[in-house]
Amino acid sequence: MSTLSNSNILILIIMSILFLSIYGQNEKQQDDNLCPKINSVLCVKKVLSEIVDAAEEINDIANKIEQNILKRERELNSITLDNHINHKTQRIKSNLPKSDYYDQFKNIQSNINKTDFIHLIQEENYAFSYLYKSIYNILKTEDIFGTSINNLFKEILNNLQKNILCNYRSILHVYSQSWLSVDEINGIEILTTRKRHAPSILYHTDSMIIIRLLHKWIKNIKNIVANIDSKYVR
Repeated sequence: MSTLSNSNILILIIMSILFLSIYGQNEKQQDDNLCPKINSVLCVKKVLSEIVDAAEEINDIANKIEQNILKRERELNSITLDNHINHKTQRIKSNLPKSDYYDQFKNIQSNINKTDFIHLIQEENYAFSYLYKSIYNILKTEDIFGTSINNLFKEILNNLQKNILCNYRSILHVYSQSWLSVDEINGIEILTTRKRHAPSILYHTDSMIIIRLLHKWIKNIKNIVANIDSKYVR
């Protein structure tokens, strides 16, 4: 009788550990409250196409921000913006999202397996999460010279959340894969010690770096979707 009781206790302990492990993983996946509900996915390619549609909208808004900044810099006769962008990009280069699996996808003639495809989606999700956090960081500074640009960044942030990151998470959920919450990602560090008597070159620098990264990763996901049928073996 005691042997049976001990066995039952052992089974209960094992079940409890498994439950806590699964529950903990789900909590980790949703602890940033970015996507309180993960939608079901019937067709991965359809969801990727929805991501591309949202990415193209973001690209249009990013172009507006870029033109706005370049116009302001021309009015100020500034020749230092590119220097600032190049300098900071070099300084943060090692911390920027890597595109290793995308480069592999782009260069192969055909057929990536399921494992590499999942890694590719994780890589894309991380990159857009990094950009989300970077935009969040720049908005948090409430730069007084960036009101109109910040309003456009808010549009991008909302679109990133609802139509890109939550869709990526839905795909990863299909494959039982976890993801980092945006709270675990630093994004680009935005300096807050800025001069208030003139439009901030640092603000424009950070904004342009984010815009250029958005252009890069949007181009990546568009290429993935355009070639997914010929390269992904399900």
